[in-house]
Amino acid sequence: MTTSSPCRCRSTANFPAKFNPSPHTRSPSPPSLISTCTHLLTSSDSDSEGMQAAANTIASDLSKALTGCSLSSPKALDDLLLQIRGESPEMNLASNIVCAVSLGGLKSLAMARGLPLYKYVAAIQCGEESNIEMPKLMITCLRGGKAYGSKVKFARFGFILEGGKVTKDVRTLYGLVRKQLGSGKQGEAGLKFVSGSLICASDTIGESVKVLEEAVKNSGLSEAKIFITCNAGDLYNETTGKYEMEGAKSLFDSNQMTEYYVKFLTDHPLVIYLENPMSDKDLVGWRTLTKRLGRDKPEVSVGCGFLSGYSAEKVAEAVVEKKPEGVEEEQKEYAEKYEEENKTKFTPQVVIADILKLETATSLLDLDKALEECKNDKRITIGLSDCDNETADTTVIDLAVGLGSRYVNVSGMTTYEHISKLARYEAISAELSHCRSATPVSYTHLRAHETVLDLVCRLLLEKKNKKKKKKKKKQNRKK
Repeated sequence: MTTSSPCRCRSTANFPAKFNPSPHTRSPSPPSLISTCTHLLTSSDSDSEGMQAAANTIASDLSKALTGCSLSSPKALDDLLLQIRGESPEMNLASNIVCAVSLGGLKSLAMARGLPLYKYVAAIQCGEESNIEMPKLMITCLRGGKAYGSKVKFARFGFILEGGKVTKDVRTLYGLVRKQLGSGKQGEAGLKFVSGSLICASDTIGESVKVLEEAVKNSGLSEAKIFITCNAGDLYNETTGKYEMEGAKSLFDSNQMTEYYVKFLTDHPLVIYLENPMSDKDLVGWRTLTKRLGRDKPEVSVGCGFLSGYSAEKVAEAVVEKKPEGVEEEQKEYAEKYEEENKTKFTPQVVIADILKLETATSLLDLDKALEECKNDKRITIGLSDCDNETADTTVIDLAVGLGSRYVNVSGMTTYEHISKLARYEAISAELSHCRSATPVSYTHLRAHETVLDLVCRLLLEKKNKKKKKKKKKQNRKK
């Protein structure tokens, strides 16, 4: 059964309540757009020949094509990019170029309106004042899977953090994890690093999680939690319809996988998020797991990656449940008919969108709106990820905040690229905390400490006092 739920809230603090990104508002100049998106493309590896060739394409051919065009909204830019790609195949506009220019255009449009990117995104998606919530930060600490030569079946293990001191917390947790893993026979020399994280030295999933649990315990960070990116599609055999898991009885069907997850989560209560726990070829398994966790483990969120590649119509088809025809709710067979009608439909709490795999910024904004429209009795949000994007660009943080995402995954813990994203997360968190903690002050204080930010407050106070004086005059006249 489906019921309505309250509308998702996003903050538009510090920009007009009636924000309207109309086609008549000022557009960014092409040089601003080009320089922004070129940075997005090359900041990860400026020495790469492929990246440099793509940057040259943007700065030359594409720059000429965009010069003089009115880029008044993200959709206007994205439609133009797709049109140029279709009409000018000689430009060789690969998906990474289109995505970089699209995101660069989104940032330029925000700058043209004097807004941080996260506020601009919140405005065009919501268009009214509301409250914003910072997403929780997911930091990958350990990596498993065959790709890294690890015996551990699942792909990533990491910490979930929030608050204004995440950089300090990350350093503390990373130091404790490294100390644990370095205390083995091979010591520090046995540690293997990749993308700012460590390769699992343990043999099992449970042992890997225990390393993180011990770090949380010793850190004193009571709010820190753990996530697991399962990527169960890599373990799924379509022929047998089973998952290849660790242990003697290693082939699990959907029901056995569900029981495995429930028991695992019971044994490890710090784990509150599972990403891609079932294969995209096993929709019945997705439904079985999400229903069971919703009943027995409501504190655990489930993230789904493959839905982010769907159109709005297909997302609705996968998520929205339907009533069976020809049978009433009061009839005995209704429950059976309902389950049969919706056996492949499921409701994850989070739909994961990888920033590297976006076609355009508009596709991300459209997905966000589609999820808002087709949610069932639970809130479904986008969870942004740039796990394999070794760049210091912080666009992913702003997008996550502006879209009201529940989680944002910035991969590793130690490199400059990852730390820059942590810094951006802290900066936005501090800015929003300042807005929330602003308390009324006296007229004298405002006049003595007047700034550009406090100017409006002073004028509003004077306006209020004028109204009071007028009201008093009217009352005196009546007397």
